[in-house]
Amino acid sequence: MASQAATETIRYPPGMDARSTRVAERLNAPMMVAAALTIPMVAISESHPGGALEDVARILNWITWIAFAVELVVMLAVVPNRRLWLRHNPLDLVIVLFTPPV
Repeated sequence: MASQAATETIRYPPGMDARSTRVAERLNAPMMVAAALTIPMVAISESHPGGALEDVARILNWITWIAFAVELVVMLAVVPNRRLWLRHNPLDLVIVLFTPPV
């Protein structure tokens, strides 16, 4: 039984290996926080409060956009097959390229 477990191959997501999988797992929590920050940012921006709240929304927008950009750069740096990884994670690139901060 133990020898069977030792001979089984580990499957990683497309374009990834053990190292990039570990990095992606470490980035999960910060990226969830960044994604959650978009909710108050949109709510504040759409209410057009002016003043300090408008500045808070702008700062949250920049923080989330930078977080998504950093995630993309880090993942492209650690995955062994960038083209395959991007083919299976196109939203990461779309978010960074087509939703710049306001």
